[in-house]
Amino acid sequence: RRSCEDAGIDASHLYEARGASSSMYLSILDADGDMLVGMSDMRIVQQDMPEDYLPSKKALIQGADVVTCDPCMGEKTLPEAAIAFLAERCTAPMYADTVSAAKAARLLPALKRLRAVKPNRMELGILAGMEIQSDSDLERAGEAVLNKGLRRLFVSLGAEGCLYMDDTGTVLRRKLRPAKMVNASGAGDSFAAAMLYATLHGFDVKKTLDYAMAAGIAAVSHERTINPNMS
Repeated sequence: RRSCEDAGIDASHLYEARGASSSMYLSILDADGDMLVGMSDMRIVQQDMPEDYLPSKKALIQGADVVTCDPCMGEKTLPEAAIAFLAERCTAPMYADTVSAAKAARLLPALKRLRAVKPNRMELGILAGMEIQSDSDLERAGEAVLNKGLRRLFVSLGAEGCLYMDDTGTVLRRKLRPAKMVNASGAGDSFAAAMLYATLHGFDVKKTLDYAMAAGIAAVSHERTINPNMS
C-alpha cells in the first residue's frame, strides 16, 4: 500500500479485511530467471467483501474512464455477482486479467460483459477449452474466446511477443527486441497495466501492443518484481 501511494496511486478506496493477513506470493526462479515454482497464500480473498461495499463506490465506478478486474477478489462471488454489478453500473469499458491458470475459468461466465481480457497462452487455452500446441491452435483458441462474446483479446506470449485479436477480425502478432530476463515475475501484470494506459490515451492497436511489450521487458529486466525505474 505504501508503495502504491509513493507511486501516486490513490489507495483511499481499498477495502481492508479486518483481522486477516495480507496475501503472499513466493516464486522460486531458475538459472534463467524464469519461474520454477510458485506458491501463494490467498486465503484473504475467501473473505468476501460486504454486500454494501461496491454499492458505496457507485460514484467512483460511474466516473471511471475504464474499469479493470480479475477473478481473485471474493472467491464466492466473483466473477458472476461483482462483475454483473460493475457491468450494470458503469458505462466505461471493462477489462480483466486472468491472473493464473487456476483462476482463469472463473471469468468464463463474464466474457460477454467484458471489453477485453489479457491471458497468457495457458490461460487462453483454459478460456477456449482446448490445448494450444501451435500458432494455428493459438488463433483458433482466440476465435473461440471471441465467439463467447468478448470484443478484444490481448495474449502475452513471453519471449514470442504477443497476439492481438478482436471481434472485427483483426489479428496482429508483435514482437520487440529480445531482452535478458532477470526475473519473470510481474511481466504479465506490467503488460496489462501498459495496455490499459495506452488504451486510455487512445493509442492505436500497434502502439498499444508496443507499449505493453516494452513494459513487460522493463519488468523482466530487473531483479525486483516491479522495476523501480518504471514511471
